Amino acid sequence: SIIAFPQAVAFGVASGLGASAGIFGAIILSFVAGILGCNLPIISGPTGPAAIITAIIVSGAGGNLEYIIPILVLAAVFQLVISLTEIPRMIKYVPYPVISGFLTGIGLIIIILQLPPLIGGVTHSSTIKTLLYYPEVFANINFQALILGAATLGILFFTPKIISKFIPVQLLALVCMTGVAYYLGFDVEKVAGVTFSLPQAHIPHFTMEIITKSVPIALTLAFITTSESLLTGIIMDSLTKVKHNSKRLVASQGIGNLFCALTGSMYGSAATMRSVAAVKAGASTRIAAIISAVILAFVLFKFTGFISQIPICVLAAILIKIGYDILDLKVLKVLKYAPKDDLYVLLTVLGLTVFYNLIFALGTGIVLAALLYAK
Repeated sequence: SIIAFPQAVAFGVASGLGASAGIFGAIILSFVAGILGCNLPIISGPTGPAAIITAIIVSGAGGNLEYIIPILVLAAVFQLVISLTEIPRMIKYVPYPVISGFLTGIGLIIIILQLPPLIGGVTHSSTIKTLLYYPEVFANINFQALILGAATLGILFFTPKIISKFIPVQLLALVCMTGVAYYLGFDVEKVAGVTFSLPQAHIPHFTMEIITKSVPIALTLAFITTSESLLTGIIMDSLTKVKHNSKRLVASQGIGNLFCALTGSMYGSAATMRSVAAVKAGASTRIAAIISAVILAFVLFKFTGFISQIPICVLAAILIKIGYDILDLKVLKVLKYAPKDDLYVLLTVLGLTVFYNLIFALGTGIVLAALLYAK
């Protein structure tokens, strides 16, 4: 929930639907998919690819919900249709080098994007833009943000296990550093100026014109979020050693996104980072997704004042630690023994994930792995 909240707000704003749509998208999708989905701690909500596609939809519709909602509803229907086909089961053939490269790429993206806000800079939308922005960031360091961020990382990495058994280190770091920043009056950027309102039910109005124009972008949104959800499912399989039902996973996401669309909330998917974080924190069943949604709703309405005081640099430090945990570091131990072909696939997927496109990286990795298998 700690990780999901700032991401949901950020993705909601980036999509053009607003912070409220982002946070309620996280609450609704995680709750519905948690009830109907596989018995794994798969946390769902707004994600980067979904935010990008949604932003295109919102821009094309001029921000008019009468045009946006039918497209989101169509995308959810397409997801449900996909769940009835054999497409979801094909994802199980993705080999380990592809998964390892993708996981490590996700971790690196998080670390690269969160370094600027850790020291008082601004987050950019892509890794390349962020890396080009680094010289300016390091030339204008906010040392108060750096102190808070470094202290947060210290808590996250070095808190004794005897303490972390009783309280999650992310929560400990968040509360402690927010308190320090508040009482010492640190001049750092905070999660402030965000207002929330309850989502309202909308009845989609379909016309032949809307349907014909909406099918391509709705299909794109459906396939992107389905791919991300299935990939998250595979990663969760590797972490929990429990095989998920891919059709059920996609169907639960489709139903959850249908509720999101009908309430004007943001579309989303199973979120890899949040799900991995849940497993790292000890979650083992889908109850984690339900509780995460309930906590988000409770925090939203009861602790808005505290949330507005959370420093962005503290959130960045928490995300950097999560990014580090996602890195598939165990592959370093077998690098000298691994076949070169597998390493080429891994590095290709890693590079494309970090510097180009997540879904393209996955597709390229599968094609390369298939060609090498044929060889």
